Amino acid sequence: MHGTNKVALRQKEFGIWREFSWQESYENVKLFALGLLALGVQRGDKICTIGDNDRQYLWGYLGLLAVGATQVGVYTDAIAKELAYIAAHSDSTFAMAKDQEQCDKMLEIRAEVPGIKKVIYWEDKGLWSYDDPWLISYEEVLELGRQIAAKEPDRFDTEVSLGQGEDTAVLCYTSGTTGLPKGAMLSHNNLIHSTRLFNEIDPRYDSDNHVSILPLGWIGEHALGIAPHVYSGIVMNFPEEPETVRENIREIAPEGLLYNSRLWENLVGMVQVSISETSWLNRKLYQTFLPVGYQVADKRLRNESVGVGLNLAYKLGNLTVFGPLRDKLGLSRIRAAYTAGSALSPDAMRFFHALGINLKQVYGSTEVTGGITLHRDGDIKFASVGKPIPESEAKIGEDGEILLTGPILFQGYYKNPEATEKSLLVDEDGRSWFRTGDAGYIDEDGHIIYLDRVKEMLTLANGESSRRNLSKGG
Repeated sequence: MHGTNKVALRQKEFGIWREFSWQESYENVKLFALGLLALGVQRGDKICTIGDNDRQYLWGYLGLLAVGATQVGVYTDAIAKELAYIAAHSDSTFAMAKDQEQCDKMLEIRAEVPGIKKVIYWEDKGLWSYDDPWLISYEEVLELGRQIAAKEPDRFDTEVSLGQGEDTAVLCYTSGTTGLPKGAMLSHNNLIHSTRLFNEIDPRYDSDNHVSILPLGWIGEHALGIAPHVYSGIVMNFPEEPETVRENIREIAPEGLLYNSRLWENLVGMVQVSISETSWLNRKLYQTFLPVGYQVADKRLRNESVGVGLNLAYKLGNLTVFGPLRDKLGLSRIRAAYTAGSALSPDAMRFFHALGINLKQVYGSTEVTGGITLHRDGDIKFASVGKPIPESEAKIGEDGEILLTGPILFQGYYKNPEATEKSLLVDEDGRSWFRTGDAGYIDEDGHIIYLDRVKEMLTLANGESSRRNLSKGG
């Protein structure tokens, strides 16, 4: 433990970045965990959580895990009906709801979630006039924890030691685009293995900063934020408001960052607009050095020598153009940036590499603890989604479907054995492979090339596959 000498997290409040040490984090996690025990939380209980990412959310999340409960994240913009479904389906016995907005949703669905004994909130603005014993504040839970800590000083350590790697850590609900949302069960081992194996490709250190902007209803923040925070000691940084995220990212300048492809495409447009509105000299410098950036990026991506002259030109371009642009984007210290979701255009990928931003494609799903394939430094193909991370494998099924396996494979869907069985292919050796529903192939270098959803592919008479053009009624 780093104790009081090292920052564990920061949160921006009223324009100031407040810092909290590892010791402060530990005390909050410990007291919240013990407070949950005082409320009656049992090992194996599910606790649904909803709210913007912040320090109390993190401490509550880690506290509930410490006593053997399972976190069930819900998107902050979920309507009451969606929240009711997840809270009820997951058999949640408690809820964490950040503020008045989320508490109002819980109160609205109270009759539909009779299993929930208490709703814990941590931002009391607007809740002062609420007089309902069903609601309890974060501070009240901490006080209950202090009482247990005073009587049983070793209780927290005892509870933590009872935990097992195969215990379910989180229930991540799928989007439900093809039916009702399904709760994917992920174990502590799943999250630990994901972090450990990613570290073999892109190491993360306790000096690294992570800006927590991904919703905790999605696997991304679990796998790229909280698990590395606990495993590698990366520093968590919580923006002041959702509207200040870009400004706060620039202030922190994290070493790693995940955006979806749409956001990366938007950044390309933003750079081009800012260049068009800048001075004549800056436009000229950009027009002069961007081609140099492309040449260097292309050579590095092909593992070719850059050469003295081109390298010198790039350094000059980095000083006058690329460095300032990276700073404007909050990427001045970036070691590895990631894109996930729909494929990012090769032109956009090449553009960011020209600016000196090491942008890589990540591919996976909740069922494989987020990302399972990743580009390696010096082995980036714009048309691919990379190679499987260590100890994991990919293969192509008979119908061209991408199949994935490894220690990051989920435990199944909660209370849905039929869907679990349908999602897995068991081979002759008894190994389970996740059926992604995506069509693709593996090239001669072991890169996975994603094509489309399997259901959107047609097999032609000659046996070749072709995409179905829905816009043309194909």
